[in-house]
Amino acid sequence: MAEGVLYCTLLVLLGSAWSTLAQDTRLMRHLEHFTNVRNPAAVSNDAVLEARAYIKDQFSQYGLQVRINQFSTNVVVFNQERTVIGENIIGIARGYLGSPVLVVGADYDSTLEESPLENNGAGVAALLEIARNYMRMTGPGELYRRVKTVLFVAFDLNTREYANAQSDFRYGLPGSYHFLHQFLWPFLNQSANNFQGAIILDSISKFSERNNTQYLPPGFDLAFPEARHIGTQGAKGNFMALFSLGSAAIQRLTSTIISSYSRDPKSRMMRIQELLVNSNVNQGSTVPMFNHQSHFSFWTFQPADTPVSLPAVLLTDTGVYRSPGEECSIPCSAQNFLTPTRHDFIRLTTRSLTTAVLQLQAERTSSSSSQYHLYTNDGNPGGAAMMMTYTVSTLMVVCLLLLLQ
Repeated sequence: MAEGVLYCTLLVLLGSAWSTLAQDTRLMRHLEHFTNVRNPAAVSNDAVLEARAYIKDQFSQYGLQVRINQFSTNVVVFNQERTVIGENIIGIARGYLGSPVLVVGADYDSTLEESPLENNGAGVAALLEIARNYMRMTGPGELYRRVKTVLFVAFDLNTREYANAQSDFRYGLPGSYHFLHQFLWPFLNQSANNFQGAIILDSISKFSERNNTQYLPPGFDLAFPEARHIGTQGAKGNFMALFSLGSAAIQRLTSTIISSYSRDPKSRMMRIQELLVNSNVNQGSTVPMFNHQSHFSFWTFQPADTPVSLPAVLLTDTGVYRSPGEECSIPCSAQNFLTPTRHDFIRLTTRSLTTAVLQLQAERTSSSSSQYHLYTNDGNPGGAAMMMTYTVSTLMVVCLLLLLQ
């Protein structure tokens, strides 16, 4: 009898670990394809080609319609200007014709100065997991159905970031600019009326509870009064920043993201911090915190003579403004990089944004149940957790029946 109880206990524990292990393995597998430098000035272009092939393959496996937006831009290599070809990779999850379009995007290239996993391999890994979960949960016979279109986009050649890092402004226009002008604007029939907004992931893995791990540039308190407490409470890098313009067009998007994030139990330790960029306030030295990521092309979009600022938000750990809580010397393997803390921080963002995208772009089917929800309405774990609860319960029943025989 005692041996039977021990056997059943081990069986249940193994079952409980299985779902988490499978999800961790996927995240690790994604990261393994983004460990090397992906930059036009790198010694080899192999890492870029590998990243492109992997993203295309994953998008295709998820059932997305894959489109390539090829473009040319100028870069500076060994102080010489050079024209290079970039590829924005787009995975389309179509909704009803004419439905509002949401973009979820991340840069898949990297700078020469930063860790290619921090900037921005982790962001691409999260993008892939959001796309996979969204397509799985809106598939035939699943809990949700796709109503509005989602574009999952991996941007290439963020030249704004190269220019900032090297203080060299001979670089051409970034991949996000070309995506907007060559692909998105025609896709929207040259109208912002059917655009829901864009969610951009750029550097999302740095987290630290230590004091003075979050650098706040001069004028931060004046530019972002809602976040003044960061400096007064030890300047800890223990939050995910959500930059937005705070316009009426973006309010539903930001509120949905914050709500989804805050309902996750992990957010009690790893919170989200909204940072509203107010055009009426002098941003001063804070501007470089948010002026080089791909969302900035949406804010500054101008298809003709008149600017058409498109709603977009940036989710970031603030990049170079934050010290990593855990060092991973370059070159850093995916296994060494994905510590428990980084894992939880990335997964929290992945789960929260999947929930937000489902709320914004999908609707529940008539056969809805809470079995597959990522989180239930009261904030308790759902989705994979609910599935795992069901599996563990089944294992316990089987064990009890065996013991009673």
